[in-house]
Amino acid sequence: TQVSRRTDAPPAGPPAGPARAGLDPERLRRRLKGDLDTIILKALRKDPAERYGTVDQLREDLRRHLAGLPVRARPLTWRYRTHRFVRRHRAPVVAAVLIAALLAGFSILTARQAARIETQAAVVAEERDKAEEVARFLVSLFRSADPGEARGEEVTTRTLLERGRARVEEELAAQPAVQATMLGVMGEVYEALGDYAEAEALARQALLREQAVHGPRHAATATALNRLGWIRHLRGDEAGADSTLRAALALRQAVLGPDHLDVARTMNDLAVVAQARGDYAATDTLLRAALALRQARLGPEHMAVATTLNNLAALRWRLGDYDGAARYFEQALAVFRTTLGATHPRIAVTLNNLAVTYQVQGDLDRAEARYREALAMRRRLFGDAHPEVARSLNTLGHLLTRRGDYAAADSLLTEALALRRALLGPRHPDLASTLVTLAGLREAQGRYAEAERLHREALAMREALLGHGHAEVAESLGGLARLERRRGRPADAARLYREALAVERQALGPQHPRVAETLRQLGLVEQDLGHLDAAVAHLREALALARTALGAEHATVAGLHVDLAAALIAQGAAAEAEGLLQHAAGAGDAETAARARALMARIPTARPPAGG
Repeated sequence: TQVSRRTDAPPAGPPAGPARAGLDPERLRRRLKGDLDTIILKALRKDPAERYGTVDQLREDLRRHLAGLPVRARPLTWRYRTHRFVRRHRAPVVAAVLIAALLAGFSILTARQAARIETQAAVVAEERDKAEEVARFLVSLFRSADPGEARGEEVTTRTLLERGRARVEEELAAQPAVQATMLGVMGEVYEALGDYAEAEALARQALLREQAVHGPRHAATATALNRLGWIRHLRGDEAGADSTLRAALALRQAVLGPDHLDVARTMNDLAVVAQARGDYAATDTLLRAALALRQARLGPEHMAVATTLNNLAALRWRLGDYDGAARYFEQALAVFRTTLGATHPRIAVTLNNLAVTYQVQGDLDRAEARYREALAMRRRLFGDAHPEVARSLNTLGHLLTRRGDYAAADSLLTEALALRRALLGPRHPDLASTLVTLAGLREAQGRYAEAERLHREALAMREALLGHGHAEVAESLGGLARLERRRGRPADAARLYREALAVERQALGPQHPRVAETLRQLGLVEQDLGHLDAAVAHLREALALARTALGAEHATVAGLHVDLAAALIAQGAAAEAEGLLQHAAGAGDAETAARARALMARIPTARPPAGG
């Protein structure tokens, strides 16, 4: 709810969030003013003949930009050439984003004060001095990209980052305001690269510098707090993210006022964390407040509005309103495509979220097409070793397991697990999600011992990270219960299902579709144990909940008709069972209809189902 966010395979939920994947475009656009993007692309051309011939030429274009003059880097066919450059050279473009973010983050510090220039001329002058100092620093930093200086060495994005980080700490120690801003922007670039540990380290340093320069009650300090809170969320530290983002929200409201767009940003981020923690009431309150503020200030077709719509869709998904979720996701996707073009991290997030929604609605062909589109887009955007690529691998692997394509699912999920262990460390909610998905595949393959090991590893991780009362803990308990039933241990399965049911009712509410599904499974296990009264009671409750949550014509409802009818036949209530089976034979899919007809044949007085 990416969607929100933690579990990215059904039944627990879609990969919702962050709906701020990669470098946040809204934030980056504020930094990319005028011709800076053109300057940076020219500096990074692979063909030396197309680059600046010397550092002096780069310096001159930077000076012209700061002075508001036309720059010499912009060719008449810039749009076409940039498009071709991006398609051919993904890694250099990441470097371009890095340098653009760094340069723009400093060269437009003056613009931050433009609205108050008449009353704060001294501040503007100070900011311009700072921007010019940053430009000088960056020219010297990127001197190594000059062919005359590089001497054949290929300067990679990470090399540039490492050099820049060291020089920022050493050479800008006497300029803490510039240093703080540079550390923050570099942290965002590490975030875009999927290196969350380095991103957090830089975010912490930036916060300390901002507090030292501006004090605890300043907009820059609030921005640094927000950045740190978001990174803590990406690393799976939801408690730390919650406390940090709450501090950022309070500070932004106090310093900027309650209607500032930065307040809406923090509300959005805090809502994603609240959803990851299972606090859906707080999620709804925060998202609706952020949406109202953004719509009022930006209009309905803005990317930031679509971001909040995406997160509201993720919440509807979590609450079992799959039709409502699909509507929100489709609305968000349309806005993203209008504002961002054909390929963008947020488009990939929303495609993946739509796929999860289509899957739970039973439209597997449509879901698979969306999953594959999102995966291909993420590979183009990020390369193969990135957390968002792992997310797509996990969700597509889950779908292929359901479709019985075990070999393809195994390849995808093995890659996803290796990526998440390498990128996220040994304990992370997203890693637990892949363990659960892979456990489901191993169970389907009949490799029960391996499936149990994976389920138990995920359960322990989730309890440690999220607490026993979280919906994802219930998912792990349900997975173990299903496995125990397959292994012929119905008493153990019933115990685990009861535990999962108690957690789900508390975490999701008593009317959630997942509660209905767990009641269904518990009823089937009670029937295995010969507890027919309990089985019928659980299946009746599951059917009533599913009708309300999913609609009378949903395939799950038809399947529940058959399950309840089987328990009633075993109990001797054949007349009631016959009515349920007549409905299921006409309303379910082919498999459900076949089950219904087979049970009808066991009732001597039953009439053949219509069309049967």
